[in-house]
Amino acid sequence: MSQVKSITTRSSILFVGKIADAFFMFIFNLLAAKYAGATGYGTYVYLSSLIMFLSIAIKMGMDHGLTALLPKYDDLSVKKQLVTMSVLILLGMSLLVVGIFSIGSGFVSSVLMNNASLERPLLLFLPMMFPIAFVQMSEGIFRSIGGIKHFFFSKNILMPIVLVVTFVALNRVIGYSTLYQIIAVNYFAWFINVVYIIGILIKKKAFAWPKIENKALFRRFLVVSLPLIMVGLIEFLMGRTDAYVIGYRLTEADVGVYNIVDKLAYIGNFMFITAGSMMTPVIAGYYAKKDFKGLKETYLSINKWVLVVNTVVFFGILLLGDVVLGIFGQEYMAGLDALYFLAFAQLVNAMFGPLAYLFAMMGLEKIEWRVDMILVVLNAVLDIIVAPIGGIVAISMVTVGVYLLGNILRVGLLYRHYQIQIFTIKGFKTVFLGTLVFAAMLGLKQILPISNALVVFLLLGILLVGLYGLVVYLFDLNANERQGIKRQVQNLSKRIKG
Repeated sequence: MSQVKSITTRSSILFVGKIADAFFMFIFNLLAAKYAGATGYGTYVYLSSLIMFLSIAIKMGMDHGLTALLPKYDDLSVKKQLVTMSVLILLGMSLLVVGIFSIGSGFVSSVLMNNASLERPLLLFLPMMFPIAFVQMSEGIFRSIGGIKHFFFSKNILMPIVLVVTFVALNRVIGYSTLYQIIAVNYFAWFINVVYIIGILIKKKAFAWPKIENKALFRRFLVVSLPLIMVGLIEFLMGRTDAYVIGYRLTEADVGVYNIVDKLAYIGNFMFITAGSMMTPVIAGYYAKKDFKGLKETYLSINKWVLVVNTVVFFGILLLGDVVLGIFGQEYMAGLDALYFLAFAQLVNAMFGPLAYLFAMMGLEKIEWRVDMILVVLNAVLDIIVAPIGGIVAISMVTVGVYLLGNILRVGLLYRHYQIQIFTIKGFKTVFLGTLVFAAMLGLKQILPISNALVVFLLLGILLVGLYGLVVYLFDLNANERQGIKRQVQNLSKRIKG
């Protein structure tokens, strides 16, 4: 029981950190996109895709290697030496890669990025590799020596807040924003992040100078780490392939527009984090007992709420997507159709649920990596083909197809290994109810005698959520689920009164 409680607590900390990170990073991206324009913001996103890729590469899987290797040693001195060695290797790799790319900056900008004018901002951006990689690697350090809450606070709360505050302050002083201001703000935020983490590690006495007699241990550390580099690279490529292809085949402005609509479409994605955090220890328990019936029922029960939230987000975007994009500026309206397709891609994901979490709890991690790799390659190839033909709309359509294919593959593989049919057509009822509510709200929007965009957004948004919630409660929940909601409301009422 205490172990399950511990896992749940850590999941809750992760969830809170992710929600805070998502909120403040959305604010930062909104401000950067609005004040720097689609081209300036898109250039930043395009360049950051390359820098983030290089940051993962220079880590060489050491964050995962530390997590895998450090717990095996009881000698505190050895742990400290491994931590120090990882930082020294990272620093050396950073200097090497920055040097190589600086010398070849002309080639990189004109050939790898297909835009020679990006050479100067690229040179300014390159040194940011080390702070980004160091902060990412610190997660593995803290997971191994304790104090993971410091990483979550620094990466998911401190840095996003610093980004937003610094950007607003600089914008107020100068009066406008450019690509170089966005880069400067990022440098400051990552610097604060690095200083905080190093301070915590020094306080925890986590460093010790490596001893030459432990060179065999350091070699083993690299042998363990290097294969794990694929974990970070696959995760990165899943999220950044579209941006890089758009920047290479289209324009930086297209990158900026696509990145904003992509973030808007992902608003409901926090439910995947919540569901994964909730189900991870529970699913692991069912799997350990080979209780596949209980596992399936629990998964479908939790995923029902994932689907409810993503359904209302999807129809909210269909209803008010034009209003929201108007907040960013007229040039972002070009991404409206892409926004609709990307929101639909998230709805497709919600129909199947967070299957990646399920695979991890059922010993299918290697299969999940293979599926992800297939999807990454397929997505990149199709993006390269369709980008010049249909622009960001075509790329968003590819995303829908890749998501659908990936989920069908996972469902089939899960059935093949454990004879569990995890997909249910009951989810279509949830979406159908959303369609009815959306139709009513769309009719209301057409006859609404209000021109103020903010008022329209708030009024229709509240009505959509409220009416859909009522319809789901009356026609889509069973008696036990209704009773559970009533208990939660009663408990909340008691706390408020108390």
